[in-house]
Amino acid sequence: MVIRLLPVALLLAAFLCAPAWAEDQSVPEAVRKASIKKLGKQLKKKAQSPRAAKHKDEIVAMLESLEVLGGYEAGAAALEAVALDDDEVRDRAFELADTEHHVKLVKPLAAMLEAKRYRRDYDVRKRVARSLAIMGDTSAMPYLTELIRTDEDPGVVAAAADSLAVYSGGPLAQRKEAVKRLVDVYTATYNLMYSMRPEDKVIASKMEKCVDCGSHALIGPITPRPIQKR
Repeated sequence: MVIRLLPVALLLAAFLCAPAWAEDQSVPEAVRKASIKKLGKQLKKKAQSPRAAKHKDEIVAMLESLEVLGGYEAGAAALEAVALDDDEVRDRAFELADTEHHVKLVKPLAAMLEAKRYRRDYDVRKRVARSLAIMGDTSAMPYLTELIRTDEDPGVVAAAADSLAVYSGGPLAQRKEAVKRLVDVYTATYNLMYSMRPEDKVIASKMEKCVDCGSHALIGPITPRPIQKR
């Protein structure tokens, strides 16, 4: 069996603390949290390194340790790995957060939408939108609504609209705001569709995909009204 080589701190956390916690529930909660905190710091350092791709094996090993430790704290720490643009790593990190689906993960997920490194990373933004639905807490609704209002990528907006459908039983005011934002997107798309400027038609084609994918999630399919000739 090939054993991954980890830094001393990780050896202590992954091979001592994690197994001990799994086998002996008398291990203090403080020890588990301290181990998660160390792993989170190491993940952040490795995943944001210019040589992050070369640290992939170590990053995956850290995620495995966090899976053993468990808890929403482990889910939040795992999100640090997302800085590495790698599907396997990102799948695993979000899967851990989604498995925990704790209300306290809403803020760490929402913070990723504001982080400078992810503002143009539409893959991460779509993943965050989906995870906010899985959290199952209405505190996620304002963040999803803001994505509909401000995000540039149609796929992200569509993912946010789909995720908001999970909260159909949420507060009426928040649901009305989400619908209003999506209608605003539709209105802008409609106006651009019939613009005579070629550049507007290009933008409209992208926005139309967003409306087609996401409108049904909140207010059902939208049928464009016919052009009224005067």
